Amino acid sequence: MKYRWNTHIRKLMREQESLDGYTTNQVTALLKAPKKSIYAALRKMPDTYIDRWTECLRSEPSEAVWCIIIPPTDCPRPRKKKP
Repeated sequence: MKYRWNTHIRKLMREQESLDGYTTNQVTALLKAPKKSIYAALRKMPDTYIDRWTECLRSEPSEAVWCIIIPPTDCPRPRKKKP
């Protein structure tokens, strides 16, 4: 069975005080997880998105800064359609 990182990533990003986002490398370091697994999980999560790209030096590639959508607490649930 594959280990799913979605729950851990979601918890980490939602508890972030500044809500400024994380790069894949930052999430990897904080969760002590394989980079490929974190990147794959971020891409598949419907509530994460790339907010911006980091500035970098010539020798380093820029990195995506991932953020998460936090739904409001008073968000109504969708109604079921009548048959």
